[in-house]
Amino acid sequence: MRNVAEINAKVCWIVTIITVVFMTLLLNLGCYSANTVSPNTDGMQLPELNIGDTWTWASRIDRDHLELTYKVVGEDKVEGQSCYVIQASMVPSPPGIIGEQIMMLSNQTLDVIRMQSQWESGDGSIGEETVTLSYSYSESPYPLNIGKVWEVIKTEEDIASWREEPLIFESSSRYEVQCKEDITVAAGSFKCFKVVRYDHGSDQPSNITWLSDETKYLPVKWEDMDDAGNVMELNSYYSLGD
Repeated sequence: MRNVAEINAKVCWIVTIITVVFMTLLLNLGCYSANTVSPNTDGMQLPELNIGDTWTWASRIDRDHLELTYKVVGEDKVEGQSCYVIQASMVPSPPGIIGEQIMMLSNQTLDVIRMQSQWESGDGSIGEETVTLSYSYSESPYPLNIGKVWEVIKTEEDIASWREEPLIFESSSRYEVQCKEDITVAAGSFKCFKVVRYDHGSDQPSNITWLSDETKYLPVKWEDMDDAGNVMELNSYYSLGD
């Protein structure tokens, strides 16, 4: 159970958060660096998700081509924190996973704060896994505006029925809103904030995410900056509230 579940849980985690998506067209006004532009006070506010909102991405993760879908199915609380309940599914489905992965997104930051999944081993036994995440921010990411910089310390606790002790990880990253760009993907063309992530102690970007209020800030595009070149692009977006 351990090998199948942990390897594929890592694949799901990469595809999920990380929340994502791909080739760009610059705005007519150009791409403005955070070093030369003062922060824009008219930034985009945190959106409100509706039950039924659905996003589908095409992705290339470790050279595998996948389709990832998020659908808002309800609201709940995790340790007193209000969140959106998301059904997450992948095609093709990772070997061993049963049904859809359930995720909880904070309604204050849209960060994943819990993931729940079930896995089946080769002998037919079923295991359950729950990953809980907490974040410490230097300041709130929202409203987003050009030139904004914030830091995040993330703590991740991974509890699995096939493992005696939980796994606990901590990481820190810095995010910079560098500019606005026009991005064209299968879902259409969107005006996006380009958000660059730097991992702790590095001055080289680890990934870039393009976020648009038109898709409620779930990514239009996401791209890893390492040699693997993992990438995701928004295929479709639907909202009952639109």
